[in-house]
Amino acid sequence: MSNHEGELLDWLDDHGVEDGWDFSGTQAAAGIQPDDLEKIAATVPKDTLGDAIRWLTKSFTAQDLAGAIVLSASSISKLVNAAKSFSFKDRDAGQNVDVHQGIEDTITILGNRLKQGIEVVRVFDQELPRIMAPGSELNQVWMNLLDNSIDALGNKGTIIISTRQEDGNIVVEIPDNGSGIPQEIQRHIFDPFFTTKDIGEGMGLGLDVVRRIITVRCQGEVGFESDTAGTAF
Repeated sequence: MSNHEGELLDWLDDHGVEDGWDFSGTQAAAGIQPDDLEKIAATVPKDTLGDAIRWLTKSFTAQDLAGAIVLSASSISKLVNAAKSFSFKDRDAGQNVDVHQGIEDTITILGNRLKQGIEVVRVFDQELPRIMAPGSELNQVWMNLLDNSIDALGNKGTIIISTRQEDGNIVVEIPDNGSGIPQEIQRHIFDPFFTTKDIGEGMGLGLDVVRRIITVRCQGEVGFESDTAGTAF
């Protein structure tokens, strides 16, 4: 362990961030300094600091680390602001949520993965109203769906995020032009612990979380269409 990584691990331990050893190496390779972590700690509530650190660390990819990417102060600031929307715990379902801002915050968090060669196209209804919903939980939905699209595309492809109003509801569609979900497993993809990823790469809970947040917490509906031309949730 390098001195830099050790300093980061000490900071994480001192601030009660669980599994700091799992984050410090990635942060050190990405150029994060203890002062940067202090900026995060000063921005988010103490009881959600671990969540913010976890989301930020997730945004650093192996490709970035191999290229010795060092984050600028402005990049860190942007990530910190985006992480705030993930780290604030919902007290109830009555938050006044800007759906577009939540999606944009998610794109920011995933920025390092997206910039490898994936284009994100936004087709937003600029008249979309704010809604009363659990904001950070909705952000988990966008995160899981976009994360899956990125995995499906690899390092090249297109994700189109569109929003619209329909019969008094808000509709968000997230299609990608990946290889699609095989027909024989489509009926299982919302099942808890079902995954097509290798052991250690996924727990199979992402889409189950999406389903529960949308249907239970938001009283909405979630579905998908998929073929060899891509998948749309």
